Amino acid sequence: MSPYLIVYALLLTAAAVTFFKKKDYDLIFIISVVVLTLFLVLRYGQGTDYFSYMRLYEEAPGGLIPLEGFWGKNGNIEIGWKLLEVAFQAIKAPFWVFIGVIGTASMLLLYRFTVKCCPGARTFALLLAYPTLYLSYLFSGVRQGLTICLFLGLMLPFLLEKKYWQYFAVGIACVFIHKASFIVLAAPIVILLSRKAIFWILSGCALLGVFIGTAPGVELMGKLSSLFGKQNYFNEFSGISWIALAERLVTFAVIAFVFFKYSKANDDKTAESVFKIYCYALGVYLLLCSAPLVSSRMMFPMKMAEIVLAGIFIVKMPKWRS
Repeated sequence: MSPYLIVYALLLTAAAVTFFKKKDYDLIFIISVVVLTLFLVLRYGQGTDYFSYMRLYEEAPGGLIPLEGFWGKNGNIEIGWKLLEVAFQAIKAPFWVFIGVIGTASMLLLYRFTVKCCPGARTFALLLAYPTLYLSYLFSGVRQGLTICLFLGLMLPFLLEKKYWQYFAVGIACVFIHKASFIVLAAPIVILLSRKAIFWILSGCALLGVFIGTAPGVELMGKLSSLFGKQNYFNEFSGISWIALAERLVTFAVIAFVFFKYSKANDDKTAESVFKIYCYALGVYLLLCSAPLVSSRMMFPMKMAEIVLAGIFIVKMPKWRS
């Protein structure tokens, strides 16, 4: 059996135990975090971008490949990531140490997220994070994976605690690691909007998303791609992925339905704010749904808000937890 499926089976079993026993055992949670961390940190060659990151690291000053003009080369790699490479090369750290430290930092942030934002459903949160956040972003899209974990582990708690200066400081740092992180900087504005305003914004995003899928829309987004330093980032429209769109709409419908049931009986400001962030994620996806890769990567940090909501419902809504 694939080791990935073995780890998933362990997580599924752990989450099932906590679900049926209605208790989020500390020992089970800690073991799950340790297993995921070791599986991530001790990997070699796993993840589609592993060797691409190794090549980039070896091209940094002090690496195996002497290279002049490092700062001007690989223009699609942000300056913050390059500074991390230079710092580790300065102490002669091999690539496996560099990627191991990044993996450990990401898992510590994910741990903080589950503890701060998912009390009572920490193991369940790890299970939900495993297929995409863990296997896709932490294993392959390492730069964005790190920024997503920074958003979840630091920025989201800061936002819920109304520590806006800290939120924007970390958010700006994330932009220098991966440009797509700029999307999270608008989240503090979103949570100030009313539900009615968010509904109209979602409707507008859906309509604009249809326009962007037309020939004039594709041309417009192609021109905007240069702003992100990626010539083909927005102009490679492959059309709407109906399966992906259906998954997001169905998941949103379930989360929204249970949330409105929950909000009628509970005046929970945290859940309200997190739900608005989740709506923001859907709006971003609807706006760019004609470019599935771009829309998925843009929305994903905020989409992870569904983990928080699912955790709240699991713990506080016995009638709907199944």
